[in-house]
Order: sequence, then structure tokens, then C-alpha cells
Amino acid sequence: MRSFFRRSSHIPRTPIDVVITDFDSTLTIAQPNTVPEEVWNALRAWKAQGNTLILATGRTLPYLVGPSGIDDPEKLRIFDKIVAENGAVMWDPHTDHVTLLTTPPSPLLVDRLRTALGGDLTVGYGCISAPKSRTADIEAVLGHASAKLHRIFGTTSVMYVPSGVSKLTGIQHALRELRIHPSRCATIGDGENDHDMLDRSSTPFGMTVAVQNAEPGTQKLAQYVTVSEKGYGVMELLSALLARNARLRPRMSLLHHTHAAKPQMESPELTV
Repeated sequence: MRSFFRRSSHIPRTPIDVVITDFDSTLTIAQPNTVPEEVWNALRAWKAQGNTLILATGRTLPYLVGPSGIDDPEKLRIFDKIVAENGAVMWDPHTDHVTLLTTPPSPLLVDRLRTALGGDLTVGYGCISAPKSRTADIEAVLGHASAKLHRIFGTTSVMYVPSGVSKLTGIQHALRELRIHPSRCATIGDGENDHDMLDRSSTPFGMTVAVQNAEPGTQKLAQYVTVSEKGYGVMELLSALLARNARLRPRMSLLHHTHAAKPQMESPELTV
């Protein structure tokens, strides 16, 4: 797997002005939720150039913004949209509007799981999760109901969402709201729950990237692998894209001037 950092000429020539990133072990460098200040600064530099940021995480929204989540929830407002719970919910950090993208878990099922798992169970708007070590306990409670749920393994947890829900479906909703075509997007992640947004053979994203610490199966799906791990790999991606955009800007300005009199074409329909 080639590294886009070492071979920057391989970065796609199509405009990339949107970065969609995973959270745990992609942005974060240590558990539970440590994002170094230099990584935040890289995200700010990306936004300062008028680009778009989307967070796509398996974390439940209450956990992410709660006291056990990120050190300062206000920092999350740097993102234009946050797709949480593996696509089950979308949050607009600027309006605080929450959009539920699936049916919430049954209260009866949640009660049974709480009895069996106690404090190990985390319940979101549309997702339930627990440490990977409790997978067998969850399956025992779910029984036949598990057929209607999609089990996804994250970096440290196992998550269940209704069948047909994934990070990709959540990203689809976010891009439609932002009126962004997926070909303008670079996605970056590290784990199984990122597979559907990293597999370039089945997604229309302009660029798919795995951080260096990603599991081998994830690296094989992505087009590129960073040299650095975790949040520093995200910095690597942002730096390469900013440098490339700077080189393209003079040509883009000339193109705009040459065709200024021509009518604008409507954005194509999303095909995520």
C-alpha cells in the first residue's frame, strides 16, 4: 500500500475540499479522547481556507458531548456536521439540531440489556454499544432480535444499529444537507466501522485514506495509508491537501476568469 505522503503526486487531480474523519484512534492519539492541540490547529488551518470538515464516529452522541467524552465539547463546533452512532444520528454543531436517522432501540430491550450489562452498556439515540469483551453477553440478551440489527466492531467497543444503517448512510445525509458531491471528499479512518466509507471500489469518494495504525484489513481497502499514526496521520493528510490546493489555486483562478460569462451548471445528484 503506497503512502500518499511519500508520493503526493498520486493524490487525485479532482478538487478535494471536504475531509471526513473518524474519531477514536484516528483523530485521538490516546484513550479515551485525547486530541493533541497541534491536531486541532491543523483542523483550524483546513477550515480557515474555506474547506469543510465532517466527523463520522461510532460514539454515541451523549457520550461524545458528555462529561466522559471529549475534553471540551465546544471544540466539536469546528465540524460542519457530526455523524454519530455509526450513522444512526446526525448533529449540526452550529444549530444544535439533532436528526435521528433510524428507529431508536426498544425501551424493553434496553432495560433487559441494562440488567445484564449494568454500567458497561451505552445507549444513544439509535445505537447501543458496550466493550468488545461483553459481545457474548449482548448476543445472549438479543437472541432472535439480533437478526434485525447490524453488529459493528469499533476500536474498543461493539455497536449495534438497525440493519441498513452505517457511517456511509449517515454521511450521505450530511452531504445532501450540505449540497456536496462525494467526489470532493477525502475520508480517513482506522477500523471495521470505517470500511464502508474507505472501500474505494464501492464508494464514490474522491480519496480514501487509512491511518498508519489501522488494522491490515482496513489498510487494504483504502487508496492511501499515512506515514504517521492516529491524529498525526490526519495532520499529514490535511497538510498534503492544503499544499496541493495552493498549487492548483492559480490555475483555478484562470479557469474561473476564462469562463466567467458562461452559466453555472447545477450540482449533480448525490450517488453515495
